Amino acid sequence: MKNLKSKPPEEVYVALQIAFYGSGELLEWVKSTSHLDAYAEDGEVAELICADANIDHDAGEIIQKYFRIVQRYWEDLVIPSDTTEQIAKRLLAERLAEYLSGECKPFEVCRVFQHIEVAFDYPAWLGDMYSACDWVEPETASSDHPYLAEIYTTLLPKLTREI
Repeated sequence: MKNLKSKPPEEVYVALQIAFYGSGELLEWVKSTSHLDAYAEDGEVAELICADANIDHDAGEIIQKYFRIVQRYWEDLVIPSDTTEQIAKRLLAERLAEYLSGECKPFEVCRVFQHIEVAFDYPAWLGDMYSACDWVEPETASSDHPYLAEIYTTLLPKLTREI
C-alpha cells in the first residue's frame, strides 16, 4: 500500500466511493494525516481519530461517517464531477499498474471498475473494461483470465495520458 499519510481528503473520498480503499485504509489514513486536524472539534472527526483499527468496527458506518464529514467541510466535492473523475482515473491507473506488476488480483481491479462504472455513469474512458470484468469473482486468479493483462496494458497508457 502506498503512503496514505500524504493523500488529500478528496482522494480518500473518491477512493472509498470506488472501493479502492476500505475502512481499514480509512482508519490508517485518519491516524496518519494532518488533513483533519482543523476539524478535530467535530464529534465525528474525533470519533474517527480515536477509533482503534484493531477493534472490530462496522466498516460501512466508518465509511459513512467520513462521507458525512466530507459533505460538511468539502461541500463542492461531488461525484460525478470533472475533479472526482480525474481522481478516479488516476486511482484506476494505479490499480491497473498494481495488477500488471502482480500486486493485486483481477477482482480488485474489477471491483474498482464496477464502482466507477456506476458512480460516473459508464464513462467512455473505461474502454474494454466493460467486457473484461465479466465472470471475474473474488477467487479468480490472473491465470483464469489471461486476456486481462492485454486489456489492462492497452488501457493504462490511455488513462495515464488523460490524467
